[in-house]
Amino acid sequence: MDIMFAMGIILLGLAAGSFLNVIVFRLGSSESILWGRSHCVSCKHVLQWSELIPVLSFLVLGGKCRSCHESISWRYPIVELLTAGSFFLTYLRYKEVLFLNFPFSPFLSSSYTEVSFAFGLVFYLVIVFLLIGIAVYDWRTFIIAPALMIPFFALSAAGVFFGWLLGQPLADASWTIVTAAAVFFFFFAIFYFSKGRALGFGDAELAPTIVLFLGAAKGAVALLLSFWIGAVVGVSLIIFGAAKMKSKIPFGPFLAAGALLALWWGDALIWNYLNI
Repeated sequence: MDIMFAMGIILLGLAAGSFLNVIVFRLGSSESILWGRSHCVSCKHVLQWSELIPVLSFLVLGGKCRSCHESISWRYPIVELLTAGSFFLTYLRYKEVLFLNFPFSPFLSSSYTEVSFAFGLVFYLVIVFLLIGIAVYDWRTFIIAPALMIPFFALSAAGVFFGWLLGQPLADASWTIVTAAAVFFFFFAIFYFSKGRALGFGDAELAPTIVLFLGAAKGAVALLLSFWIGAVVGVSLIIFGAAKMKSKIPFGPFLAAGALLALWWGDALIWNYLNI
């Protein structure tokens, strides 16, 4: 049963990744995200169902449009595989530890039913979906999309509020809010004094929301990881000639990556650090 459920999570992740590609492409355009057939970017050829199977269609078509033979971006299968892998990791970590940290767990875990399990898992999968979407869209456009940022903030704030309402100590919720506010002012100061060259205002919105979602301790781990990942990627791009010292690189993807790593292994990282 677990194997079948895990396979279902992976397939759901592939489908979610395919939908994320649609969102990233159509946000900011005149095309509707929910309506309208998918089509080739180059020749507007309307894609048939056989051309829309995540990853598989890309491989079968050889990475080219069936109609005009223009190359299809590798971003599409990469996002699909990334989302599927992230969904699967979230499912595994949820089974082990994340359910215990779920903001609504005092209400749900009184009877560990399939409904309780599914509700919590869906909450985390939606968050993962939004974080990947924010990262991909920011990488493509240098903009933190409000259409993805607003629901992420709403879910994160709801988690803090209902976590406190359902039994989380007030001191923990207060510390999370204070830390998130401090993080906002820190990132806003960088944005303001660098005149947007170092960080964007969207980063100043995303960083504290990550703290709201993860809590003060794991939020701090996420931000620290994001700076490390950003430094490694930035230096690597310069070494391999893909960027220059003055090249602008979006920071949202690194914040999202740090948040996901902290979500999956933040407790273990904190525990090992304290033991050291």
